[in-house]
Amino acid sequence: MGQYYLGYVKHGKTTKVFDNHVDGEFEGLKLMEHSWWLNSYVGNVINDLFYNKGQVCWVGDYYSEGDFAQINCDKETVKAIGNFVWGNDGCEEPKLTKTNSKHVRYLFNCLIVNHTKKLILDCDDYYKVNKWTETWQGKEYDSCIHPLPLLTCSASHSGGSYYGINREVCGSWFNDTIEVVLSWDLDKLIKKGYQTVMFEFNERGE
Repeated sequence: MGQYYLGYVKHGKTTKVFDNHVDGEFEGLKLMEHSWWLNSYVGNVINDLFYNKGQVCWVGDYYSEGDFAQINCDKETVKAIGNFVWGNDGCEEPKLTKTNSKHVRYLFNCLIVNHTKKLILDCDDYYKVNKWTETWQGKEYDSCIHPLPLLTCSASHSGGSYYGINREVCGSWFNDTIEVVLSWDLDKLIKKGYQTVMFEFNERGE
């Protein structure tokens, strides 16, 4: 069946789990069902991080199940966050954050800043490196995998997960403090000792 994910952001004492409803029923999303550049669910998390630092996790519902829970992060941290997000082990279910697909900030002219690791991902450069063109019904469309769910996911080891290049970095930003800022902040961040980084994600076998 595959693992389902929900986006989680913690701003200090305020914690948000982002809502998703399909045909009126609440459920999570398989990782590669929604980890795309113009996906509105991901865009709503980006909105929440715009000049607003938060610890970010994409938490799968297999977070405590053996190999499915493997990640580049302390497993006790994964379990505690997973229990909160999915309402398990007696934890009170979190209040869901409503999403608003009408006013979504995507990532052009922006930077994703990892304050924990002091890294900067330039979104325009990422898009240029990772986008590809597909033809459907005679029309060409650009496609690009969104980096944030992959970098912050609790695992990528089940049906519907990511199986492309650089899979080993999936989860390497789990629970790190992330912020989205405009590109003009790049020089200021570099002066503070931050470094630029690039990731390549695709499932095209190249």
